[in-house]
Amino acid sequence: MSGGRQVESTVDFSGDAIYMEEVYSELGGSVVVEHCYACDKHRGSTRHNEAKYKQYFESIYLLVGRCFPMCECESNPPEVLQRITGSREPRMGSFEVYVSSEDGSRKQVVFSKCLTGRWPNLPMLGRYIMQVIEPNKPRPVYSEDDDTLSQHESKMPTEP
Repeated sequence: MSGGRQVESTVDFSGDAIYMEEVYSELGGSVVVEHCYACDKHRGSTRHNEAKYKQYFESIYLLVGRCFPMCECESNPPEVLQRITGSREPRMGSFEVYVSSEDGSRKQVVFSKCLTGRWPNLPMLGRYIMQVIEPNKPRPVYSEDDDTLSQHESKMPTEP
């Protein structure tokens, strides 16, 4: 389970009631983060800051603990990485986020630093996780006409 430890967060939840209503589920599932580590060992070929990888993982860990309390959040589990990437070790420069629904029927890569070359936008990442964990949950959205909240059904995009 995610929870129980105190870490610094780059996620600002203060005053974001709409976001918290949109991105919250008591359904279970799992979030696995594959991220580069031991960056000092490959410093000659990269300029990685290992602390940044840890900080982003800890922020995601907090996001999962707060928004998805029944989900597990793990960092670099060897047996899962073996199934996904073919190696028990995380890839150099990677920061990939994999999500699986509670029953395992939905599995998706919701973020890939290897493909984008960027760090994740954490509020958007929460929304992507939600689409896998609970794809049919109505989400609040602003009505352009009257600036109030209205409900709509969000459908998870079909996979190719």
